[in-house]
Amino acid sequence: MRVASRLKPFMVIILIFLAVGMAGCAVSHTASVSMDSGVSQVQQEVELGAKKDQPNQEWPGPHAQSSATQNGITISVTAGIDNLTKMGEWFPVTVIIENSGEPVKGHVIVGPLAVDNQGATYRQEADLGHGAKKRLLFILSNQFGNAPIEAAFISKNKTLVKVVSRHTQLTPEDKLIIAITDDNANRQFFKDITADRPAIKVSYMDQHDLPFRDNALAPASFVVISGASTGSLTKDQQGALSNWVASGGHLIVCGGPGWNKSIAGLPKELLPVQSSGIKTLSSVGPIDDFLGVAAGTLPASPIPVTSASKIQGKVIAGDKSDPLVVTRDFGLGKVTWIALDLTMEPFTSWRVNPTFWNRITQTQPI
Repeated sequence: MRVASRLKPFMVIILIFLAVGMAGCAVSHTASVSMDSGVSQVQQEVELGAKKDQPNQEWPGPHAQSSATQNGITISVTAGIDNLTKMGEWFPVTVIIENSGEPVKGHVIVGPLAVDNQGATYRQEADLGHGAKKRLLFILSNQFGNAPIEAAFISKNKTLVKVVSRHTQLTPEDKLIIAITDDNANRQFFKDITADRPAIKVSYMDQHDLPFRDNALAPASFVVISGASTGSLTKDQQGALSNWVASGGHLIVCGGPGWNKSIAGLPKELLPVQSSGIKTLSSVGPIDDFLGVAAGTLPASPIPVTSASKIQGKVIAGDKSDPLVVTRDFGLGKVTWIALDLTMEPFTSWRVNPTFWNRITQTQPI
């Protein structure tokens, strides 16, 4: 009993030191997250309604959003790409905030709605004049599973409005395709390759929706550009796309009648060919050989394909004089060039589209 009595003060001191140490760790973790959110997990605030040729802009797309309005302020949030995230990967959280009331200054915080998320919130300042509409991009680490994401606007230590967005976490085996197409483009090809294949998801975008920060594309396995223009991609969007490919992504660029639009805004070092014009495909033989099955008869009208030169990669359909599909390594990822437009014939009529997709995504480049 005497020993226990003598040790009691020392035990109290030890417990105090442990408590201080744990608090210090919590502060350190919070500071680390704050630094990441301001530097390595770059966040971008954009005045919506500004000219599209200004740099560092991302424009609103038709993706699913969760919204709330209070105190004259509306806040909308989309977690992931079309509310899809991927296990173990970073993902974007896009917040759009509007003010129909009096001017107000504050900040937006974003974080997982979880009991143990202390220090895992991210913050950006927001100065909202009357009629202001701003877009903010956050990059979060997917370490909280399917925990909903909460976004709130805070002014003078008071939460004026908040909203919760739910997202679906894909497994590492799931494949998410970002398809950059025109709104009126035929999407039969993508319908065919996802039919009865729930592990493949497609998010349709136009070029303005493409994220402009590193790690924002991490949930995607493929980016397909077909039947759309890339001419107004910003340097930040180009850089984010190149870095995503170099980190292991697979970019697929399609030609056809609009080949010059498809490559207009892409970094030249990404492409495995140099395009030079349009010709017509009169025989389906090269594609039959590529697929290993009979693709079927050609439609009545000739099929326009893009001719190419200065090949850097492996020709996997056609030959070096008339390449139809060329693929190459780029860092840890790869880029595939298809001389046809996936949103046009023959892909809108053929039912061998899943076989074609398997071939272009599984062939190893050189």
